[in-house]
Amino acid sequence: MEAFYGYRLPGNGTETIAFRSCSIADGIRNGFAVAPFRQDRHRTLSFTGGEKADISGLDSFARRINITAPFSGSTTREQHRMEVERIVTEVKSGNLIKAVAARQLVMESEFSLSNTFLRLCLEYPEAFIFCFGSEATGIWLGASPETLVAGQRGLLTSMALAGTRSAEASGDWDDKNLKEHNVVRDFIRDAFESAGLDAETGPTHTAQAGPVEHLRTYITARIREAEDRFDMAAVAELALRLSPTPALCGFPVESAMRIIDVCENFDRSYYGGFCGPYQNEGDFNFFVNLRSLRLTPAGCALYAGGGINEMSAPDDEWLETENKLSTLLRCLQT
Repeated sequence: MEAFYGYRLPGNGTETIAFRSCSIADGIRNGFAVAPFRQDRHRTLSFTGGEKADISGLDSFARRINITAPFSGSTTREQHRMEVERIVTEVKSGNLIKAVAARQLVMESEFSLSNTFLRLCLEYPEAFIFCFGSEATGIWLGASPETLVAGQRGLLTSMALAGTRSAEASGDWDDKNLKEHNVVRDFIRDAFESAGLDAETGPTHTAQAGPVEHLRTYITARIREAEDRFDMAAVAELALRLSPTPALCGFPVESAMRIIDVCENFDRSYYGGFCGPYQNEGDFNFFVNLRSLRLTPAGCALYAGGGINEMSAPDDEWLETENKLSTLLRCLQT
């Protein structure tokens, strides 16, 4: 099976790491892990081994991957409005606290994976820029602003990134966004504590992500063992416990999943899951798969979503997805 991956960690300029002719293994292993939005429908995989590659050479390699599944078509504004209204009704009925309404935008032009990847590196220096591809996963490219969980020298770090407004906004955040953010923050903290970790919640602040800005809170915990290394099984268990977070799905997760299944006209596949490197020494960096697109020989599909609660308005939510989609649209390169 043909497979490749590449990434640029936040703050590393255009210093990229890429491999091609990788092996594919189930679960989280040394190499590059990818997990889907729904773990009961798609495989959690790791890209392992392979030959070192240059990002600029991955386009020809990607063309060798056999992708046959067609896209289901762009989400219309009416479809998105109906999903938002359905979620608002469920929240007001007490069946949900929040859910994430996502949309798919299909484009039939051919784009360069490598040129778009390098443009994203320049435009978004503090994002995790990633690409991966195989017949099992499809070909993905994105610029994620959100850490799912990372570990280094005995310290675990996660991030609640929820609540969105235009980067040109000013003043205090509204109650809708504050409530949306707090649901995600509490979920991550509870997941840490359920794993037997003493979670420490930092202050909430505003973080810019291209044309939009978010509310962001870091949650950290130090492992109790004297060593600085992490047990791979424990890492996998924690990451899969955290994903998908309410920032990408909703809360309670099972109820939000049911609404998404009913309302959305596409399979999220690996959008809303996570990906990132797991190093031999036990350091790892897993980021949420968002601000991303899926490539085929005929074009690509871009994805964006927003958290919905009882204060959400369909027109505002559509505009939020438009702003998020512009992160990638401004960087697409032929």
